Amino acid sequence: MKTLFASLVAIFLAFFIGCQESSITDPVSNDTGWNLGTVDKDINHYYPGAIKLDGMLSDPSNPSNTILNTVKISGVIKYKVELVQFDPAPPAPQSAIKVKLDLKAELYNRYSSQDEHVWFVTGTSEDFVYQKADQQFYFLEKSFRVHKGTRPALDLVLKFRVTERELVLESSRLFIID
Repeated sequence: MKTLFASLVAIFLAFFIGCQESSITDPVSNDTGWNLGTVDKDINHYYPGAIKLDGMLSDPSNPSNTILNTVKISGVIKYKVELVQFDPAPPAPQSAIKVKLDLKAELYNRYSSQDEHVWFVTGTSEDFVYQKADQQFYFLEKSFRVHKGTRPALDLVLKFRVTERELVLESSRLFIID
């Protein structure tokens, strides 16, 4: 009789524990404010790839042909590339490559200190590159507004080579917006 009672109690406890709400889906409260390390880890999980921006660009808003019309770009493009199957069944499978971008960059005058940034470029995007059976890579061109505060307005134009598994920055340039 003792064993029967102990078995019933064990079954009841197992049933009670198994039917409780999962704590994984409960909201997490953080009374200490934002933890930037955690935010960075979440962003790195969402955007697993990164391209470092470090180089010189010609400034089309400065019409002189001197060395003063170049700016230094410094920043990072975080990205995620994934294959999306719309209709995987033959005879004509349809799929696309989904490209998510998160850009954060600064442009500096070549002759100023790093503490004196000139312009900011930030933005996110999500694009689909539709695949063709005979192509192994595709080109994607994206424009991001340069937050400069003066005229003329500029866009940072980035050209990427896209495959099913990676994203490669092919070129970058500044472009005047009319």
